[in-house]
Order: sequence, then C-alpha cells, then structure tokens
Amino acid sequence: MVQRVACLRASEPCVRDADIARDALFGPRLDGDVLIEVVCTRPSGKVALISQAYQARYSASLERDVSARTSGSLNEVLLAFLGSSGYHGGRVDATMAMCDAKTLYEAVESGRWVDQRSILQLLRHRSGDQLRAVLASYRRLYGQELARALKRKDNDGGGGGGGGGRRGESSFPGILRAALRCAQLPERHFARAVRAALERGGGAAREALVRTVVTRAGVDVRRVNQAFAAKTGWTLESVVRNEFGCAAAAAAAGEKVDDGLTGDMLVELLKLA
Repeated sequence: MVQRVACLRASEPCVRDADIARDALFGPRLDGDVLIEVVCTRPSGKVALISQAYQARYSASLERDVSARTSGSLNEVLLAFLGSSGYHGGRVDATMAMCDAKTLYEAVESGRWVDQRSILQLLRHRSGDQLRAVLASYRRLYGQELARALKRKDNDGGGGGGGGGRRGESSFPGILRAALRCAQLPERHFARAVRAALERGGGAAREALVRTVVTRAGVDVRRVNQAFAAKTGWTLESVVRNEFGCAAAAAAAGEKVDDGLTGDMLVELLKLA
C-alpha cells in the first residue's frame, strides 16, 4: 500500500485520475461509485485533461470505454458529465442558470415520471461552474435542493421513465443525486465514501482512505475532514492511524513498517490544506 500511495502522489493529477478511472472500469469489478467520483468531483477542465491522459496512456477513449463497460442510468449520467467537459472556461451566466433551474423543476415535478431526457440534455451542455450556479438557483427559487426533490420522487416511485423502474442508489434519481453531490459538494461525497467503506470493512476502508487523502490533499482535504468529523465524531487522521498505525510504533514492536509508513504519509498529506 505504501508503494501505491507514493505512485499516486508522484503522478500528475490528470494521469493519476486516468489510472483510477481505468481501475474502476477494468478492475476485479466495475466500480460505478469511483467512476462518478472521478468524473463529477473534478472541474470540467480537469475532466478534459483526464480524458486526454487516458487516451495517451491506454490508447483508448475514456468516453468509449465508459459507454462499453457501463449500462443504464450509470452510463447515461457518466456520459452526460463527460460530454460537458468541453464547455469549461466560460463565465457563469446567472440568467441561464435561472432558466435551467426552471427546466429542471419542470423535468422533476411536472409529470408522474422524471424527465430523464431533458435533464441529461442540460447536463451535457453545462460546465461544472455553470451547473453549480443552476443548483444554487434551484434552491433559491424552490426552497430546497434538487437532490431532495429527486429523492422524494424516487421514493414515490416516479424515478423511472415508465414502468416504475428501480428505486434507490441504482435508479436514475439515485445515480443523479450522487453525481450532483459530487459536483456541488465534493467534500461531503468523500466524507460519505470513507464512512461507507468503513462500514463495509475489509480492504475497502484502506482503499477509500488512500484515494480520498491522496486526491484531495492540497484541494479540499480540510473540508473533507470537517465533513467527516461532523458525521462521525472522528477525524480522518484518527481513522488513518487506526487502519495503518505509524512506522515508529511498528518498528519499536519489531513489526513490518509498511503499513505504518503508509499511515505516516497519509497524515502528512492531511496537512496540505
């Protein structure tokens, strides 16, 4: 694990994220949560760089591999966000954001079913910054987050485009909510991801800690730590030490120090606000 931390940290962010996406697509199991994380928590301009790095390293298109390896609502949402990466760099248009918020309200609230086509069409043509402005406009206009409206619609059985569809995390509203949480409040997503991995146990917690700390160090790791502590009462450092220990203590006990070195590296990265 110490080598994985060192390699991930030494890589350029876009190359590192391309490798993480590749593992999520072609690893032991398809990991849709990690794919959503990579595609939706990074700014649109960074997603474009990730796609370029993926092409250079694997002689393959990230968008085509996502299209081939995923299906259903996961496929649709991921491709919409990947398509939006070409719209980075422009100024946020507040008037357009207000109009888009009204479009989203109609798509969610006007009929029995969520209008998936209208939502996906909008997502494909809005940068990350513009989308965040849309979501803020939605909250101001309608007094609630779009994610809350989607959750209510899903619970009422209106998440699918006919026939009811699936409900919960694998439904269109569930996957869209996860993607929007990543785009709007990435620190909450990462805090939630670590909590979920701790509940699963096994090696999931270690992998989530490494991925979270390495990729968010110097970005928003302090906010991730605050969001995690607010929900659990623990700091990320305390969880890292519980999972990996420290090298000095391992050496004093005559044990292997690899895990301890991993813990030491992650704790140092947590200091990079």
